[in-house]
Amino acid sequence: MRIGVDIDNVISNFEEFLVKEYLKHDKTLRNTGIIDKTKWVRDGMFDWTDKEEQEFYKSNIEKLGESND
Repeated sequence: MRIGVDIDNVISNFEEFLVKEYLKHDKTLRNTGIIDKTKWVRDGMFDWTDKEEQEFYKSNIEKLGESND
């Protein structure tokens, strides 16, 4: 068995996929969209509280990882 790890988003762009999923959830949360494009998706790109961001990420990371195959 061979296992590969894509650490630089060459094979699959997980960050782009993650932003799309955050945007979908943002519509149900506040619908303010991206407020700071210079920040990373999990570090201030949206106006979510730390608790809201962590809850969304923890609740969805497994599903998000599977969906990005």
